Amino acid sequence: MTGKGLALDNLGKYNEAIGLFNKTLAINPDYIDALKIKGLALGQLGRFNEAITSVDKAIAINPNDAKTLTDKGVFLVALHKYSAAIGLFDKALTIDPNVKGAIHFKSIALNGLNKTK
Repeated sequence: MTGKGLALDNLGKYNEAIGLFNKTLAINPDYIDALKIKGLALGQLGRFNEAITSVDKAIAINPNDAKTLTDKGVFLVALHKYSAAIGLFDKALTIDPNVKGAIHFKSIALNGLNKTK
């Protein structure tokens, strides 16, 4: 089901993908790939708090996944929680200095933080 869910996610059929990931997670609640991709699909729908809940479960399983930490940081930026996002980007970059998106979104978070001061 995860492969089909990923295909649906890639096609922009996020609600259908989330439904399949929910079925997968009902069977195996710790299936890390389903948790991560479900989080991304929720983020695409602007459901950032739900996305964070999903990726938090994945982070609890693997706290050193730089990509998932970055994804959570992106969701936090969308919620204007810049300080928390910056901390996640820093952690992700410590784990993997080349993690995709962390530097870019950290700069957005820093900019947003400066505007709120």
